Amino acid sequence: MSRNQDILTGLLTADRENRLHHAYILSGPASVAKVDCVERFAAKIFSESGGGLFAGGGATGATEEQVLHRIHAGHHPDFTRLEDLEKNKELERDEKSALDQVRELPRLLAFPPLEARRRVVLIPGAADLNTVAFNSILKVLEEPPAHTMFFLLCRDPADLLRTIVSRCQVLRFAPLSDEEMLASLGERVGGNQEAVLGWSEGSMERAELLLTEENALALRKDACDRLLELWEASPRVPSSAARWVEKVEGETATQLVLDSWETLLRDFTFVASGAGPAHLRFRDCHIRLAELARKGGVAAQEEIPERSSAINRFRVYRRLNGNLRLDFSALLTELQIFSIGKSGPAA
Repeated sequence: MSRNQDILTGLLTADRENRLHHAYILSGPASVAKVDCVERFAAKIFSESGGGLFAGGGATGATEEQVLHRIHAGHHPDFTRLEDLEKNKELERDEKSALDQVRELPRLLAFPPLEARRRVVLIPGAADLNTVAFNSILKVLEEPPAHTMFFLLCRDPADLLRTIVSRCQVLRFAPLSDEEMLASLGERVGGNQEAVLGWSEGSMERAELLLTEENALALRKDACDRLLELWEASPRVPSSAARWVEKVEGETATQLVLDSWETLLRDFTFVASGAGPAHLRFRDCHIRLAELARKGGVAAQEEIPERSSAINRFRVYRRLNGNLRLDFSALLTELQIFSIGKSGPAA
């Protein structure tokens, strides 16, 4: 049994023993596994017993798969997904619509569950909400409605307000193993197995993106090449890297680039600590990373955490600034590792 399956089993055990918390944060890599866990948990407890206002209206006696089908279709009255609210209200996908959804929660949760003995609220993109929406959620969590459970999904609890984290139990989803990934992806990986497994880092969602998005594999490789080129030219910023980053457009491409850079920083940390290619996600970059680690030494290792922080800041600030090209150009200068350039003349 995988670690992620253990989380679902643990939730169901806690339900049977009447020790469920009212709010959980499911953290870990971007993956459908977290959403699947919440949906299957809800389907299981919804199908096992009724207890709502209209318990005899179809919940009792329904199989788990029948209930799961209703949840997927958005037709179960006791399962609330903020994304579904957004579709039902035909709102634009922006900060205002997210806030409207959160503000709608108290009204929706004012009544007992209709069919089941518990209600489940799923917030998939918890880290993407703005401060006002965070505060609205905090008010709900401080005085949680009876018989209601909340699941907030994010990559890292640090992306949420500490006051929200303090009112939730955190369950960490581990990345899927390479074997689990290959078993699910099958023959679609083809000859790109190493690239797909390396970039996705155990996230099925990222693997699917890499396989279905046109030119995604090439973009991943270009992103790594540009960042390596930046470090190799330290302390200057190569014009070729600056020109390339100006051409990155769209949310999907932006996330591909940022995720690739985060992974490459992680690999640089490993190489600087003496790890070999087998421990890297981007194994094809090992030779260049090893040379950079040799040039930068211990000082370069100390700069790496701040470069990772720069990417995290970029993710937050770019939601407040619509000029993606200027943001990316500024990020390049923040990602430069100057200790590498101090070992000798710039390349």
